[in-house]
Amino acid sequence: MFSLNRGLQTYREYGDSVLHTHYLLNGMIIINGNLTIKGFCSHRDAEGILINHLMATVYKEVREQLDKQP
Repeated sequence: MFSLNRGLQTYREYGDSVLHTHYLLNGMIIINGNLTIKGFCSHRDAEGILINHLMATVYKEVREQLDKQP
């Protein structure tokens, strides 16, 4: 479940002609599920696999939410 509110922050650094824009995201992310790792690996490697999987899932869902909003 993803519930996000999006805001934008824009600014120019002193003496810079480039306008910088940053997204400000507020919300809640709840992820439930199972991840099966087949084979042998260390606990540290398993944590890395889990973290990479979660980050890819979060990125995909946040990207979809941002694309929906005007």
